[in-house]
Amino acid sequence: MNYTFLIKGKLSVNSLRYEKADIKNISALFNFRDSVYIIDKFTFDAFKGKMNSSIRVELKPEDEMKINTKHIVEEMDVKQLLEDFDNFSEYGNSYIQSNNLSGILSTQLYTQMVIVGDSLLMNKMRIKGAFKIEKGGIYNYKPAMDMAEFTKLKELDNIRFKTLESKMFMFKNKLYIPSTDIVSSALDVSFFGMESMGDDYEYHVDLRLREVLKGKSKKLLKRQAETGDDISDKDLDRGSVKLIYADIDGKSKVGFDSKKAIRKMQLKIKVQNQMLDLIFNPKIVSFDTGVK
Repeated sequence: MNYTFLIKGKLSVNSLRYEKADIKNISALFNFRDSVYIIDKFTFDAFKGKMNSSIRVELKPEDEMKINTKHIVEEMDVKQLLEDFDNFSEYGNSYIQSNNLSGILSTQLYTQMVIVGDSLLMNKMRIKGAFKIEKGGIYNYKPAMDMAEFTKLKELDNIRFKTLESKMFMFKNKLYIPSTDIVSSALDVSFFGMESMGDDYEYHVDLRLREVLKGKSKKLLKRQAETGDDISDKDLDRGSVKLIYADIDGKSKVGFDSKKAIRKMQLKIKVQNQMLDLIFNPKIVSFDTGVK
């Protein structure tokens, strides 16, 4: 017996509580038909900010489901977000906790995932996005603490920043960070790199010391100049310290970076991003529900 169906309309809810989170002013447009389910303009207020999401679910043969999403976050309290969702521990987050990060989060994020049966195919998961955190800080975060120990810059243990801006994408089961910039009063930090869904990661970090730290870091800058890699006068003048923070195949490294390693990772990120662009263009995904 063959049949079709179409259900569409608007949804509005004053408030609800999910886990520890209070969510208010909820509204959405929806269109459910045969093999495509769409929710658009799913907006709500939470964590002192706003969120606007869209979801498209397509049912495929062989028990396959393809899900595209778009999320726009405006000025959410990232510390409260992590606290109310128990640091997203149920989703495997072990990288950063609510006591490691504070600030006001804004982001635009696109995702695509494929589920077969009850299994999420990680090698087919795609992510593109960018986010900004303002008026925040990073506290007692292990990667920063490891670099603080190497450089003897205790300021890295707790970084209060004006802005943290980052871009990211996920391709072939690896998360790539093409660029992240942190602006603080004592130093600016830029880094890029890659992290697998296993245990491997490789980040290249550029610390640019402000005047308040340059005087305290003459030995560090001298150590860097003696590593054998060419350090330009411009780098020294601006108090630039280039570090690598990595763990590949169980081999950990925290130390001065090299131009060869930097160029290799920059090329890898560029190639992987170009390959992702060929197969994933989130801006052509339609979330139109036909509901006004």
